[in-house]
Amino acid sequence: MDSKIIHVNHNSKVIQKLHQHEDGAITLQTIRDETQIVEENKAIHNMWTSLDRWDDGKVVLRNVPLDLLDEWKKRGWFTKEEFHKCLADPRAAKYKVFGK
Repeated sequence: MDSKIIHVNHNSKVIQKLHQHEDGAITLQTIRDETQIVEENKAIHNMWTSLDRWDDGKVVLRNVPLDLLDEWKKRGWFTKEEFHKCLADPRAAKYKVFGK
């Protein structure tokens, strides 16, 4: 197989190669280096932890499925006085986030 680079874009880090196979087939390969994009996204994501908003030690619920939320609402557990029942429900354990 014979290969050669036919296009390089240094700004977007895209390289295009043309491959000529022994059977006469031609393949165009586009390669993009996305390591910089991934590293920038990691840096942005790591700027905050999941607990940054809850510095006062509160326990909050995150990503609770809608069917469970609907059940709690029907029971009247979403009032300020009754919310402790949502936190005490064993099905809520995996959705609890504890503050610092």
